[in-house]
Amino acid sequence: MKAGIHGFVAASLFLVACKAQETPIRGRAEMARGRPDVFWPLPEGTITIFDKEGVEYASTTTDLLGSFHTVGPASETIFATVDGADLATSSFTGVTGAANSGALVVRLDEHQDSPLYGVPMTDVQALHADFDGCPGADTEGGIVFGDVRVIGIVDPVTDQEPLVTTAQALLVGENEVELSACYLDDAGGGYDPAALVTGDTGRFAIFGVPPGAWKLTVSYSAFVNTTVETSYDLFMPDAAVAVVPREPVWVEFPF
Repeated sequence: MKAGIHGFVAASLFLVACKAQETPIRGRAEMARGRPDVFWPLPEGTITIFDKEGVEYASTTTDLLGSFHTVGPASETIFATVDGADLATSSFTGVTGAANSGALVVRLDEHQDSPLYGVPMTDVQALHADFDGCPGADTEGGIVFGDVRVIGIVDPVTDQEPLVTTAQALLVGENEVELSACYLDDAGGGYDPAALVTGDTGRFAIFGVPPGAWKLTVSYSAFVNTTVETSYDLFMPDAAVAVVPREPVWVEFPF
């Protein structure tokens, strides 16, 4: 997968002596998303690993090239946060291999983008401006945001995976607490309170999200009477400014 830590690939080229219940994790982190074919390293950033319960497991600092080495629980869903100067605390989801399968490697994709990246505070301010008026946008709490794209299909004109214009996003937390997404108008000019789906921009945002574990469910109409639903486990950090970017949320097309 290309989004978030879902880009992690288990490497079996070497074995690392480690505790039976943990596995090494190594990779590179970027300052921000959005520069295809150019890697912009995050120097002296903080990478923190949390277990599937959201309990901190390990933390480390990136070098000047954005590289890091740390450990995490083996054979388990994990969460990783990225933090640094002038960045919000961003959170990503991944899965580790067995303790004896070698290090979990955060690889760059074909666009030289890392699945671990920072979100500049200026981007957070722009997000608030774009979705001004969205319920929860003026309250405390984290933000889940992104766009929805179909994986495995490339538009020959844009050379990108196509946006999904009919998607709805919903967060479900403990005790079945539900938080619905806000959407922009089709021109991308601002929040549209009447919009019920992602529209032409493919974008969504959910504000005022409390810290902890959540499940993001994205559903869309592919054909008449055909709905595709995809769910992802998320972790909202307990930070002054916390975000869970999903750029994009990948969904499948029902061939």
